[in-house]
Amino acid sequence: MMYLIVPIVLIWAFVVFPSFRIVAGIVALIGVGLIFVIVQNDKEDQKNRAIKQEQERVAREQERVTCDAKRKASAEADKVNWSVVKAAQIELRDTLLKSRSYGDDYDVVASAKNRSPAGISRIRMNVVALDCPDDDANKSKCDVVGHQEREFEANIPTGEVRQVRGEVTLPDVPKALGKFSWSFKVTGARISPKNDSDADDFLMTWSCR
Repeated sequence: MMYLIVPIVLIWAFVVFPSFRIVAGIVALIGVGLIFVIVQNDKEDQKNRAIKQEQERVAREQERVTCDAKRKASAEADKVNWSVVKAAQIELRDTLLKSRSYGDDYDVVASAKNRSPAGISRIRMNVVALDCPDDDANKSKCDVVGHQEREFEANIPTGEVRQVRGEVTLPDVPKALGKFSWSFKVTGARISPKNDSDADDFLMTWSCR
């Protein structure tokens, strides 16, 4: 019954008391004003969100373009850096390929002399594991049981010798029927250009993920 009584009382008060009508009018105006303010604020918020989303989209696109340009420039510079020194200008000595106690990883050790006119920072080597009939066997008579080509750090000034260390992964190498041996061949060398470092390449790659 209360939901019927309350509207009746309000209508009666609105008709009988002029002051009530004034108060009701003021309340109605305030309500309309509040609704108007809320609607305007909502429109402004939607507009601001749209502007922010567009700004973020433009920023992402600019970052993508910048990173693509950096990657292209870095790749071109790296290609040049790998083309200056010839593989034949790097002489290998005292090579060693040693299996670890577990897994398919092998330790790679070699001394390298840089006979080029430029200092180098990395070399690329083809590492081959062999099963040979005996220690003095010609490599052509050996069976290849594993191989991998990869890059190794090698900070070698021109005309000097440094030890190169690293590892390769040679899966499923069988037990040697004869003598386990190996063959290392330099397939490329990267010069040490000015103002260039692997850390710079890492930072560029990380920032452009």
